[in-house]
Amino acid sequence: MTRVEGHKLRLAIAGSRTGGHLYPALQLVDALGGRLGAVIVVGSGQGPEPELVRRAGIPYAAVPAAPFRGRSPARWAPGLVALGRGFFAARKLLGAFRPDVVLSTGGYAGVPVGLAARSLGISLVLFPLDVAPGWAVRLLTPFATAVAVTNADALARFKGPRVRLVGYPVRPAIGQVAPEAARDRLGLSLDLPVVLVMGGSQGARVLNEAVFANLGRLLDAAQVIHLTGQAGYSRAEALKGALPPHHRPRYLPFAYLEEVELAYGAADLVVGRAGASVLGELPAARRPAILVPGDFSDQWANAAYLARTAGVVVLGQENLDCLVPLILALLDDPDRRAEMAAALGRLHRPDAARALADLVLEAAGDGR
Repeated sequence: MTRVEGHKLRLAIAGSRTGGHLYPALQLVDALGGRLGAVIVVGSGQGPEPELVRRAGIPYAAVPAAPFRGRSPARWAPGLVALGRGFFAARKLLGAFRPDVVLSTGGYAGVPVGLAARSLGISLVLFPLDVAPGWAVRLLTPFATAVAVTNADALARFKGPRVRLVGYPVRPAIGQVAPEAARDRLGLSLDLPVVLVMGGSQGARVLNEAVFANLGRLLDAAQVIHLTGQAGYSRAEALKGALPPHHRPRYLPFAYLEEVELAYGAADLVVGRAGASVLGELPAARRPAILVPGDFSDQWANAAYLARTAGVVVLGQENLDCLVPLILALLDDPDRRAEMAAALGRLHRPDAARALADLVLEAAGDGR
């Protein structure tokens, strides 16, 4: 079926706790443009997501949700209770909002919302951002109207005609800011390389600590943009204040940087975790990287994919004593960085948001 002529889409987005899973959905909202009549984000109410959604000017609603931890059924009790409560809360919310389609990017909040949507006959589109789908996506896949994936490795993990490779939607400005302009905006010199360290929206303590412990050595060779997250920012500011005068302007810590395209534009090398956002932002920015996956299988799968397809360097956090030597070695190897950047660029799909919008519109029609 196709959408009813003249009807504007009503979209519900089942969110996650982190900003990394939210930003691609916001790009979908932009891509839908005038075809979108109403949108709401439904999440757990936890983490930075509610504030990020409100900042984007989109209504937000919370339903009970909790992860299923461990392998023992006895430890699943809190998750099962929250799932039941969340299912009925989501049914009530969706019944009042009347969406044509629900989009879920994964995460435990998507489970009660996705199940409630299908119980009401509402189309469900799954959009797992990582290479390896998590338990929430695996649970919802049999009920989904369609599944969109961000990369070829993820595509191979699903079967059937309902699955489509769309790419990873990122902000259009990422990859579009020239290094000179980016450094000028940030007050950085053109004479020294720039290392961008990204701790993620909530900060990565071990990465922050590795930078703090080696800050002087890094600043001898480079300028550092450090996205610490809120948890590490006060210490970063204190350390900056104690730096020698010649090092101080080389260190730019931010708790959060709205215009992340400036950081990517200025950087010669990126150091960060391997959350889903690296699958979209590194190819769009065409910036070589060292990835330090967290203790999650999804991050290791993401890192392995980028290592195989683009030569990105992967470092286990138990080997963080090697981080600074690796950074310095890559800064001294422009040919390797150029090869990595070119390979990453070939992974980028600039039409990802439009392709996802097309699939969502098709799925909405299928539910009529």
